[in-house]
Amino acid sequence: MKIAFLDTSIFVSAFYKKHPLHDSCLNLLSQRKKYRFITSSHALTEYYSVMTRLPIPIKIDPLVIFSLIEENIVPYIEIASLTSNESVSFLKKASRLQIIGGNIHDFYHLNVAEKAKCDILYTLNTKDFIKFKSEIKILKPE
Repeated sequence: MKIAFLDTSIFVSAFYKKHPLHDSCLNLLSQRKKYRFITSSHALTEYYSVMTRLPIPIKIDPLVIFSLIEENIVPYIEIASLTSNESVSFLKKASRLQIIGGNIHDFYHLNVAEKAKCDILYTLNTKDFIKFKSEIKILKPE
């Protein structure tokens, strides 16, 4: 079984029906027999942030977003993070590589995926990840 990391963008698309890639992301999430899915605690925080500020006519209540996380993500997807010591090492590595601004978030996800020994990192923003050197395949859902 392959181990696949899921970026924030996968959750946004899968759980927002009007997203143009909704079907492909929802289909990916349905493949639990094919993959062991992992995400980072930070990705869940980003998902919550995005979904509670979407520019749509009717705002989504934060309690609804939490329910989506609790019912549709937590039971099926492992949530991983870096330890305190790993976080310090991660920031040291990022500083040596001159990673700046918002790129640090994607670099964090990639480091969590590497720690979890993921084979694939699924994202809708492949360009944000391929710039970092990694053995992990960076793919967009089909």
